[in-house]
Amino acid sequence: MKMEQKGLSTAAIVGIVVTVVVVIVAVAASAVILLTPTGTTTTTAPPTTTTPTTTPPTTTTPPTTTTTTPTTTTPTTTSTRPFDNLTDGIVLYESDYPNITKITYVTRDGTTITDADAYAGLVVLLVEKDTTRTTVSNAVSSLGGELVMELPMCGIYWARVAEGGEADFISVLINETWAVDVFPRFLIEMAQTETGYVDAEQPSGWFWDAYDSSALDSNVVIIDGWSTDGSINAGNGLDHGAAVSQIATACSGSAGAAKTEVDVYRQPIGVGRGSWNASAIPLATMLAAIDAVNGDRVTAINISMQNAPNLPDGVDRHGSNLSNVIRARDAEGKFLEEILHGMETMGQPYLDHVLVTIAAGNYGLDLTEQLNDLKERYPNAWDHVVIAGGLDSNNERIRDFNTSENPDDVIYAQMPQGLYGTSFAAPQLTCLATALAAARPDLNSWQLKKAILESAPVISTYRTKPTLAAALAKANELFPPNAPTPDIVGTWSGPYTATVTESNGLTYNDGGTLTWTITSVSDNYFSGTISLDGVELLWVPSGEFYGYTSCSGSVSGAIYGNILDGNYYYYVTETGTTARWHFTATLSEGTLTNGRSYSKGSLSFTLTHQ
Repeated sequence: MKMEQKGLSTAAIVGIVVTVVVVIVAVAASAVILLTPTGTTTTTAPPTTTTPTTTPPTTTTPPTTTTTTPTTTTPTTTSTRPFDNLTDGIVLYESDYPNITKITYVTRDGTTITDADAYAGLVVLLVEKDTTRTTVSNAVSSLGGELVMELPMCGIYWARVAEGGEADFISVLINETWAVDVFPRFLIEMAQTETGYVDAEQPSGWFWDAYDSSALDSNVVIIDGWSTDGSINAGNGLDHGAAVSQIATACSGSAGAAKTEVDVYRQPIGVGRGSWNASAIPLATMLAAIDAVNGDRVTAINISMQNAPNLPDGVDRHGSNLSNVIRARDAEGKFLEEILHGMETMGQPYLDHVLVTIAAGNYGLDLTEQLNDLKERYPNAWDHVVIAGGLDSNNERIRDFNTSENPDDVIYAQMPQGLYGTSFAAPQLTCLATALAAARPDLNSWQLKKAILESAPVISTYRTKPTLAAALAKANELFPPNAPTPDIVGTWSGPYTATVTESNGLTYNDGGTLTWTITSVSDNYFSGTISLDGVELLWVPSGEFYGYTSCSGSVSGAIYGNILDGNYYYYVTETGTTARWHFTATLSEGTLTNGRSYSKGSLSFTLTHQ
């Protein structure tokens, strides 16, 4: 038997997730980054430490709309921006995608997914923050694989493995302590009906061009697709990306927003189906967050794409446990997880500078379970993400679209005239976020999402898109302009209780005294140390009670008005493990109160300023 201690590790995080938004600058302009083929395959080098040799653009000249045309010249792979380690070690996936195959594998929670459509020999690895590239590479190569895409800052890697060996590869690496999740590289498509899926391919060179020029330093970033032959028509005569982009800046209060359109659709020479660049989605989100922090703004990011499952028509997919519906829900969850994991791994201050709106998808799936799992495992990112669903003209949820029965998971919007799909619900919420950020540029994306969510009218059991006036009124109520940041430096102490049921079936019950010592507050971010007693130890696998222990660790987070949102960690000497808890505590008259229930446990505490 071995002894273990209860706690939510990074592989079992509890908490909330958010939408990504960036603060608006009143520049009526648009920049387009087109990812074009170069005919070469190269490995992108990290930025150098040399002093920039190019003069940055002045703020008096608005950006212009440009289109990059295909070229056979390989762009430079050396950054001219000051080296800040944020982009160090990035390797983009630049090969053609392999054939689509059927893969049966076991997920991290033990569910067997049968015959999932995925790319043969490609596997996605999501790893814990600060896991070294060497650790991941050694594990992959020991199983005969190789890394083919690396985003260290986001904790995302892709591996190429032997075709037919994907399931065995996943079953081994999913048990590594640093592995958050491992799954096949599923297909993606636009979140629009009547369009077939295409694969994703990364052309060489665009990354450094975008990074060096701060090309994503805008109020709005549209990650979507544009074609040269109408092959991804939205249904109203415009390309999918053009239709989404138009909606995203069409609402009141957003007209002056600077906008960047990131084209992740690679159009082949001539006509015909192109390819979707799956690896560019988390990367473009990362670059936009870096530029947003540097520009001290909130950027609203729109992602109107979804997983592309193979589902038969005429099947009621809500509540269905048919194998094809189960694997479709799983694959959509994995598509969202890759985005959220990248954001969670980046952490603050990047999260507070982006509000990401993602289309819910159009396959009639009930995503309640998947979204609940994601917001508990990626609580910090969830607070900066909005999932957009679709309504008909009677404000009824469209049954053909993906939904959730939790009213705080999805915000629903009516379909624009002539368009059909959650692709076109998402940019309406992006537009609202952009306009709200323009009206209250002092707010960060956590606060913007909070105001939008709490002002969203509830119809039956679901929330619908609020007006700008309603969202602004709620923002002013929750976060009064010019309100001072609370003074929280010092010692906070009081009783706490925490329970969690682990995957092995054992339930741990902690309780005692929790003490925080806040030593640093900068802007709206705080950090300090903690100590606590009453941490329960059990023998595994019997569950026999061993005793209690005391632990110490760290606490950090952000201050949003009278709300403290963050995480605390502590190390358990007896078991050699680290526990993590996410909290959203309310500050009132010298008392911090947190009381929340999660699917696998709960955490409550009342701390008073000593």
